[in-house]
Amino acid sequence: LKMTPLFMPNKRMSHSLRTGTAEVAVEVKKDDQKFFYSSKFLSYQNFAIMRQEAAVPINSYADLAGKSVCAWQQAHEHLGESFQRNIDDFSSYNEFAIQENQVSVFLVGRCDAILIDDKIFGWHKENAKGNPFIRNRAIDWNFKAQPLPDQNINWFYVGFTDRELRDKFDIHLAQLQQSGFYERVLNWTNWPVEPQPQ
Repeated sequence: LKMTPLFMPNKRMSHSLRTGTAEVAVEVKKDDQKFFYSSKFLSYQNFAIMRQEAAVPINSYADLAGKSVCAWQQAHEHLGESFQRNIDDFSSYNEFAIQENQVSVFLVGRCDAILIDDKIFGWHKENAKGNPFIRNRAIDWNFKAQPLPDQNINWFYVGFTDRELRDKFDIHLAQLQQSGFYERVLNWTNWPVEPQPQ
């Protein structure tokens, strides 16, 4: 069995199964009954992250009024009607297909609040320290992360065109989870972010 990886934005993952571009799509929702989905594979809990000195309490999306906000692609769909009703009150709002770019824009101060999973933020923040676009700037590394209002954990799955392959995947996924290795991979970094030396 030979695997050929394809990398694409989340929006195209399920589409790749429907068009036959891929036989397996990682991180998709159970949105098409003709495919076979794994057990719970990966979860995201999204936060509003701001610089400590400028952070405001986030009890509702209305608390982001007047702030520039950077989010992931399709966030306006994932976060629901209460979020959508408040977008026009943000000073600006942008969604990013590539979350590395989303984090870079936030780090250099081009948005006040970034809406993102904390582990994804931690990963891209650490990698950004070696990026000349970031390294050569005075970055304020003091952040405050607050869970988004009414946000439960958002689960994603692995979608398959073949039931037997899905069943084999689930067996091995369960073994990784039971061994503790899966949890160690997820928790590679500590949170909250500690201030970095200038």
